[in-house]
Amino acid sequence: MKQYQDLCKKILKKGIEKNNRTNTKTLSLFAEKLKINLDDNIIPIITTKKINIKAIIYELLWFIKGDTNIRYLSKNNVHIWDDWVYEKFKKNKEFNGETIKEFSKKIAEDNNFAEKFGDLGAIYGKQWRK
Repeated sequence: MKQYQDLCKKILKKGIEKNNRTNTKTLSLFAEKLKINLDDNIIPIITTKKINIKAIIYELLWFIKGDTNIRYLSKNNVHIWDDWVYEKFKKNKEFNGETIKEFSKKIAEDNNFAEKFGDLGAIYGKQWRK
């Protein structure tokens, strides 16, 4: 974790500002790396927050299947991608003021609704499989 935190500090201090595909300015440094000893039988999750291992497992299984619709995740009470499709749904004429929780519940329970509003497009799982 210290390596990660040190790299973050270095990026903040010496990083070069760039735009990315989402038009969000980012700071970057070219060819920086972290060395992690996998012999310690650890999973190298780089974060400074607590991790919900169940959500990680469901998300990875979802990626491996090549799925792009959040229904599988919603049915398994994993909501890390909800914001992306919810924001698109709010712009649709069928939006009736549903909260994100109501939206996610409907995705999990209604296959037709999920097919119409739950797809994220060509994200990681699809890209991995194709």
